[in-house]
Formats: sequence, C-alpha cells, structure tokens
Amino acid sequence: YVSYFFLTCIIIAGIYGAVTIEKSIFYKQSIPAIFALAFTIISQRIT
Repeated sequence: YVSYFFLTCIIIAGIYGAVTIEKSIFYKQSIPAIFALAFTIISQRIT
C-alpha cells in the first residue's frame, strides 16, 4: 500500500503544478501516475 501513497502524491503534485504553473505538467506527470495506480490496483486484486 506504500505504492498507493506515493502514486497518489505524484498525482496531487501534478494537479497542483498544472493549476499553478502549466497545464502540460498534468499530462506529463499525473496521467502516467493515474495509469500506474490503476494497474497496481488491478494487479493486486488479481493475485
């Protein structure tokens, strides 16, 4: 569950960066982290 925490932190940081600095930060940082979090959750439910 540590990976959930760190991936969530990356998502939040990407959202914050997109709001305050540049929207492309969301696409470069948050979108890959969202996919990684989703795949992590799916893989843990399968096993």
